[in-house]
Amino acid sequence: MRSILTAIILLFGLFPCSPVLGIFCLIGRKDPDRCHRISFRFVQAFLRAVVRVSGAEIDVRGRENIPRDRSAVFISNHRSYYDIFITYALTEREMGYIAKQEIARIPLVGRWMANIRCLFLNREDPREGIKTIQAGAAQVEAGIPMWIFAEGHRTDGDTMLPFKDGSFKLATKPGAPIIPVTIEGTERIFEQHMPWVRKTKVTLIYGEPVETAGLDRKAQKELAGRVQNVIAGELRQLALAEGREPADPAVDPELYEKQKPGKQ
Repeated sequence: MRSILTAIILLFGLFPCSPVLGIFCLIGRKDPDRCHRISFRFVQAFLRAVVRVSGAEIDVRGRENIPRDRSAVFISNHRSYYDIFITYALTEREMGYIAKQEIARIPLVGRWMANIRCLFLNREDPREGIKTIQAGAAQVEAGIPMWIFAEGHRTDGDTMLPFKDGSFKLATKPGAPIIPVTIEGTERIFEQHMPWVRKTKVTLIYGEPVETAGLDRKAQKELAGRVQNVIAGELRQLALAEGREPADPAVDPELYEKQKPGKQ
């Protein structure tokens, strides 16, 4: 039943909304900011319905680490399509995402995403990719938080691909803080048993801000490993708490050891 309801919401909810999208786009010609604001509320309500129907029990930790008075870059691991649905449904303010270029070609979806300040990354053309990251950094500097899945692809289980260094320029260029976000359990909603949607527990952990203002080049190069090790450490603790054998906790075990609680 969950699978059927989800399909109804996604298919029969998305396409009938095309007249609404058209109206929003007309508004955007005269007042782009208003278009972004009302699109944010509309899309968020839609995704909240999708998440509610999935039955996911979401345990959110670390909300106090989300800056309220300045912009930030949220960097997380990536396990499922539901990573986007859930994180956007939970955000308290407008936020853009960096998405792969292929999504922009999906009818209606690409236009809706553009309306909510998402940017599309061409992974085949490094020069175009740099332009996208620069545009994202400009949005962060203008006060719009951005979210990026720094692995570049979805992965299974507790293992992660190395975080891509270019993702961190979203934060270092404007000197914005990075919020490491750990996502656990979303792959159990859909990907592990496609095409069925199943109820499960999901954990979302917002880590303490990692400041980037004033970092020298060496420290900037260490950011990818530093942030990934924070997320890997959280995944390890979640696995142990559930009685599962944790995956390799970090890309850089030495750095992980330095960042363990009680370590300086």
